Amino acid sequence: MTVPAGDAVALYGTGTGTSSPPPTTPPTTPPTTPPAGTVTETFQETANVPAGQKVYLVGSPTALGAWNTGKAVPLDSTDGTHWSTAVDLPAGTSFEYKYISKDAAGNVTWEPTGNHAAATGTAASTLADQWGRQSSGGSGQATVVFHETRTAPTGQSVFVVGSIPALAGWDPRSAVPLTSSDRTNWSAAVDLPPNTSFEYKYILKDAAGNVTWESGANRTAGSGTSGTTLTDTWK
Repeated sequence: MTVPAGDAVALYGTGTGTSSPPPTTPPTTPPTTPPAGTVTETFQETANVPAGQKVYLVGSPTALGAWNTGKAVPLDSTDGTHWSTAVDLPAGTSFEYKYISKDAAGNVTWEPTGNHAAATGTAASTLADQWGRQSSGGSGQATVVFHETRTAPTGQSVFVVGSIPALAGWDPRSAVPLTSSDRTNWSAAVDLPPNTSFEYKYILKDAAGNVTWESGANRTAGSGTSGTTLTDTWK
């Protein structure tokens, strides 16, 4: 097209280039709230289970499977030792529960203790338990805190075992697990009968259940009227 001198022309492109769409804000997910008449109960369990097994929760309420292990609630874990889950339960209700482990084939192992007993209130709460131990804070109990310094080899953890039932009666299979954030400083709080003398020792266990006992004579202590703290170093 020829444009006479002094005239102007407007050009409208139909380019094939693409432009990015404007950024969008992700939709806001509303906070999860439990159904009316229920409260969220968080269950935290410390358990070292064999490789290939996972920890589940089962109990008397329908939300906990009504004791049907096929409907047990799975717990999540990032390290294979500390497990947790949150369940909506009826508010103001007493209930019993227990932890189990299951393998891929569905074989069930129950924790070796009586049923845990608890009650929901009107607000969310947390229950912290250890495999084979009754729920902490039991009435008339004295809480003894065990602190142990021991750098554990990879794949092994520190446990405490002792002369009274609350410390597994010297059975290393039911020893109380200690937890650690650095694999050197380990601790656990255990409810013991008040004013009770006992003997105890620390052990190392791996995932296969192999046990290494610390050397020397048994340690001795007493629970006192309201508990105590024991600070030890592996010997």
